[in-house]
Amino acid sequence: MNRKAANGSCLIGGAIRANLTLNSSIKPGYAIQIISLFLNNPQFTIMKKAFFLITAVLLSGNIIAQAVDHSTVPENVISALNKAYLNPPQVKWEMDYDNYIGKFERDKVEVAVTYNKDAVWLMTEIPVSHKSLPAAVKSCLTKQFDIYKENDIERVDKPAGVCYQIDLEYNQKTYEVLISESGELVKREEVKEYKKE
Repeated sequence: MNRKAANGSCLIGGAIRANLTLNSSIKPGYAIQIISLFLNNPQFTIMKKAFFLITAVLLSGNIIAQAVDHSTVPENVISALNKAYLNPPQVKWEMDYDNYIGKFERDKVEVAVTYNKDAVWLMTEIPVSHKSLPAAVKSCLTKQFDIYKENDIERVDKPAGVCYQIDLEYNQKTYEVLISESGELVKREEVKEYKKE
């Protein structure tokens, strides 16, 4: 094995080890610091840095929201979920920065409930059908997009109120749209998709 191949193997191995560490015990903020330290190291060439960064991104797709073990979730967060949703069975937990997301099935639909570390409820996301959308939301959609194809619709309950998040395709572009229960357009954002070369 030549020196370049050996260096490449070490780099890939390092990225995999970094990925395992990031996904198991390091919080997202620390992961960024580790990557930053690596990229600022003058001993590594630009190509090695680029290769590492691409590999780390590909292997660490779940840095932002990552699965966590039930035992690592604060008791007050678990109690809040159990009290609000009457002890749902088989809750799977994820962590999104400092927030905890409990996912469980209710009436054959996955419910995702987000709490902060102090067990303060932040939001609940529930997939819904077009048929169940309020008339005001449907009217707003029709005004914004004459002909469109819906991909996903979620009812998003927050302390400030209820909104509907709709992922849709319109004029060969993908959009993420947020509409309040009263039919007010809160957000209309094109989702940029990266094409494979």
